[in-house]
Amino acid sequence: MIRLTFTGILFLCVMGVFTRVALAFELPLEAESFKLEKGWAVTDFGNFPSQPDFWSVQKIVADASDTPAFARKEITLPADGKYNLWVRFESSAGFSAAFRVQIVQQGTVKATGDFGRKGDKKWFPFGRGELVQGAWDWHNTDYVYQGMTAELSAGKATIIISKDKNEQPATRRIIDLLYLTDDLTIKPGDDWTWYGKTPRPAILSRFTIPVFVRAKVLEGAGSVKVITGFARN
Repeated sequence: MIRLTFTGILFLCVMGVFTRVALAFELPLEAESFKLEKGWAVTDFGNFPSQPDFWSVQKIVADASDTPAFARKEITLPADGKYNLWVRFESSAGFSAAFRVQIVQQGTVKATGDFGRKGDKKWFPFGRGELVQGAWDWHNTDYVYQGMTAELSAGKATIIISKDKNEQPATRRIIDLLYLTDDLTIKPGDDWTWYGKTPRPAILSRFTIPVFVRAKVLEGAGSVKVITGFARN
C-alpha cells in the first residue's frame, strides 16, 4: 500500500500547479475551418508538383488578382500576453502570393502580418531554415511557414485573412493552416523528413489525423480495390 505524508501531498500539488503553468497554449487552425466570406474557396489542389493531395488534402485558395477576399475565425485566448501566429502556405519561386493576417479584439486591430511576398524570408523544409526563396531551390513550389508576433488580451478575438497587393508576376494564394501559441520558442520543424527517429515537427505534428487503408478483392475480376480514407471522429 502506498502512503503519502502531508508534505508529500503538498509537494505533488505544488508540482502539479507548476506543470499546469508551464504548459504552453496552442491553437491549431485548419484554414478550411475559417468562415469564407468572399473570394476564398476550399480546394484539394495547389501548385505543388509532388503529391500535393497527400501532404495537405484541403486548403483555401484565392486567385492572383487584387480583388478583395476575406476569411475569418473567432477564437478565445486564455490570458494577456505575447503570442506567435505561424501560417503554412504554398510559395512559388519568383511569384508573389501576398496575403494579410489581422487579429482583432473589441473592434481594434491588435496585430497585422504580411505574408507571401517574393522578398520575404520564409521557413523552408529539409533543414534550410529561414531564407528568401531562390529559383528552383528545391521545387518550383514549396510549403513554407511565416510568422507574426502579437500582444493580445485574454478573451475573444477574430483572425482575418485577406489579400495583400500582389506584385507581378503573381500567383494564387494557397493557405494550408495557422498555428497560434504563447510559446515564443516554437519554430517550424522539418515537415519532409518526418520518419523513424526524426523529431516530430513542432507545428505540423499538431495537425495529424489517423488514416485507414482497406483492400477488397473483386470477385471474378482478378484485381484488388484499395480504399483509403480519414478516420475522423
